Amino acid sequence: MAERKTSSIDPYARILINVYEVEPDKRADLASALSEMGGAK
Repeated sequence: MAERKTSSIDPYARILINVYEVEPDKRADLASALSEMGGAK
């Protein structure tokens, strides 16, 4: 029997956000929300 590989979602994975897809007047809100999340560690 062939070995079956499975994948899972890492709950601690980083989220990539294309800031150019965020409306210009909402970018400050996005930056604020991201900074509240703790940012990069």
